[in-house]
Amino acid sequence: MINVKHVWWVLPVLLTTIFSCQSTITDRYTEDELVQIMLDAHTLGLIYNRQEERTDSLKLEYYDVLEDRYGLTRKEFQELVNGLILNSKLYDKVYDRMMKKAERAEHLEMQGL
Repeated sequence: MINVKHVWWVLPVLLTTIFSCQSTITDRYTEDELVQIMLDAHTLGLIYNRQEERTDSLKLEYYDVLEDRYGLTRKEFQELVNGLILNSKLYDKVYDRMMKKAERAEHLEMQGL
């Protein structure tokens, strides 16, 4: 027969193990891919925000690009962003690398390369 005292000790360990092993949408991509996805999303956001007339169709095209390139639906992209926000270490790594990559691209563009 199972001792009730042991059940109360084993149950939290078992639940922690189960929930910590669940994969998230961020696990689907490498860090390099996450950097590129977020850089593309950032660039598309800048383009959208600089338009004189912002329409829903333009916003949908923004999501179409992400789906075509990375297989991410609008909902999955939002889950990806939320997953990054919840994982602050990964978020910091991806954001820092994304900004460095954007700065390098801007520097090369200014040099005419």
